[in-house]
Amino acid sequence: LRGALRAARTAAVAVATRNARLDQPRGKRPGACNWARAAWCAMAEGGAGGGGGTAAALGNAYVDAETAAKWSHDRYKSFTLTYFDIWARGESGRLLFAYAGVPFTDHRIGRAEHAALKAAGKLPFGQIPVLEVFLHDGTSVRFAQQGAIGRFIAGLSDMVPADPLEAALSQSLWEAAEELSHAQPAIHVFRHLPDKSKYEARRAEVMKLWPEKLPRINALIAERGGPFLLGARVSFG
Repeated sequence: LRGALRAARTAAVAVATRNARLDQPRGKRPGACNWARAAWCAMAEGGAGGGGGTAAALGNAYVDAETAAKWSHDRYKSFTLTYFDIWARGESGRLLFAYAGVPFTDHRIGRAEHAALKAAGKLPFGQIPVLEVFLHDGTSVRFAQQGAIGRFIAGLSDMVPADPLEAALSQSLWEAAEELSHAQPAIHVFRHLPDKSKYEARRAEVMKLWPEKLPRINALIAERGGPFLLGARVSFG
């Protein structure tokens, strides 16, 4: 299932792991906080106090210094992406930043900081991921939701199709993969509950959904020539 999720994500986001640096953040998590227990580990990051999480400098694992030095924008000065120190709903934004070659601060937080940000009204919908965009005029804008964040980052490069039909096709693939990504982490949440019947029921549901959806995603890409949805062009709806 883990491999299938990665395949679905790659198809939807249409980004590839270009080098070993993209796997570095996962390796920095404590051994007990493996991917299968991500939902639980997210709430325990930062030690017993549930404090800080991983250093923000981890953004360097996604965009190297040489690439970052070449990037500039007339309006946007810098970006901070805030999420737990896991893949889940934060990784698509990190990978899009990497593919676009746009430097960003990868702010990974634990339970205590998440609660503090929420209490302070720093999270637009009370949840993460959140992207804060700093402007050259000294102001900043903060917004949430994984898809909105992804489309904004994609818009910093040439990944957003200008043609409405191509944009709709790209968006449809993203939403199809989103359905799969919502289902898979839930299996692991239920897996660690005392009542194993919930886990077995959820697993059966997902195992029925994935074999049906993944071939359709592959077929959609193949019928348009591949290797990506829009042929050789990487896109994000």
